[in-house]
Amino acid sequence: MHRLTLVGVNHKTAPLSLREKISFTEAEINEALLALKRTAAQGEGAYLDECVIVSTCNRTEIVGVTNVDIFSPKVLERLLFDLKGLADTELRPHIYHFTGREAAEHLFRVASGLESMVLGEHQISGQVKRAYNQAVACRMNGTVTNKLFHAAFRVAKQVRTKTRIGCGSTSVSQVACDLISHHVDDLATQNALVIGAGETAAIAARDLAGRGVAHMTITNRSFKRADELAADLDADVAVWENLRDTLTEADIVLCATASPSIVLDQPMMAEVMGRREGRPLYLVDLAVPRDVDDRVALIEGIHLFNIDDLQSAIEDNVERRGAAKHAAFDMIDEALEQFDEWLRTQRVAPAITELRAMAERIRTEEINKLRGLIDDEAFERVDAASRTIMNRILHTPIMSLKKAAMENNIEKLDSLLRSMNQLGA
Repeated sequence: MHRLTLVGVNHKTAPLSLREKISFTEAEINEALLALKRTAAQGEGAYLDECVIVSTCNRTEIVGVTNVDIFSPKVLERLLFDLKGLADTELRPHIYHFTGREAAEHLFRVASGLESMVLGEHQISGQVKRAYNQAVACRMNGTVTNKLFHAAFRVAKQVRTKTRIGCGSTSVSQVACDLISHHVDDLATQNALVIGAGETAAIAARDLAGRGVAHMTITNRSFKRADELAADLDADVAVWENLRDTLTEADIVLCATASPSIVLDQPMMAEVMGRREGRPLYLVDLAVPRDVDDRVALIEGIHLFNIDDLQSAIEDNVERRGAAKHAAFDMIDEALEQFDEWLRTQRVAPAITELRAMAERIRTEEINKLRGLIDDEAFERVDAASRTIMNRILHTPIMSLKKAAMENNIEKLDSLLRSMNQLGA
């Protein structure tokens, strides 16, 4: 029987200081999935048959499927602790877990942007899709995760196209730009620097450019990626080695790199501010783990904001989209009902496979007795007719099994399975 479990932490349950400790890079996800695959192949302990790891700036979640009869969500919790080297006491108060239908519901809400910091966020659907594709590449997907994630992608698309949940600012990057616009009187007089060239940085850069900043510069460790983004926005590109000089000239800085360690530390920023002749600097850190040492906020003239500081602007966003949110929940409920019915039928899938195999074995044994007694053409007709008869006979018991499973009628299910076992005895 397939057991579906989801564990994780997100921006609602854990502070940024913990979320950055538990985030995974793409390489770390691949390494973890391949290790899990080796464990499954060896059949060691309470292993996972299927697994997808979703890690974004605001959440880290593991979706696992196992056929082990006795499986506790605590196994997945322990996996998360071990993968990131965290103590139980540090993480356990912030972790959540769901099983079965509740796990599917949570994933549908996540993929649709309903669990995002910014309600209706578009980025999350693509991030969930990339996480699933990584599992596919590592061959840690399977029957349940395939069905589950494709259902999540469908309902996310439905929510995005059939409700107004995506109107206005729909990403943390865009909300960050809203925050900057609120604090800066005239963007047309400001020089903006974007540190990073990934998806989050690109969204922020495009939004700032659309708001009419006077000048924009892109910098990134990979000059090629920075150059491509800068060309798309008609912005300048700065080499990474000149970061201090570039910071000195900026009025607004948006950081969104994938660096596992601090990019802007306190000594560097103190030196930069010493060159600026008292000009203030608005610094927004959208990275997880953080790009900016939080002690930078102590330096006079720096106004530092991180992801968790965007909360008040985000709450206004949620209120404006209340009606769309309710419509999205209705769509998710419908998709969830369909997936849940399918998941319940999976408990009888092995029994149905066994029943079909037994019937086919009997049919083949009996039909082969006619070989040599009738010509080939007649044999093919009898063979086809016997297969049709077999399928028609099997239809009723198979549908009864599925119906009992969907209705969670354990008593009837047990009775049907006992009858099948007697039939095969």
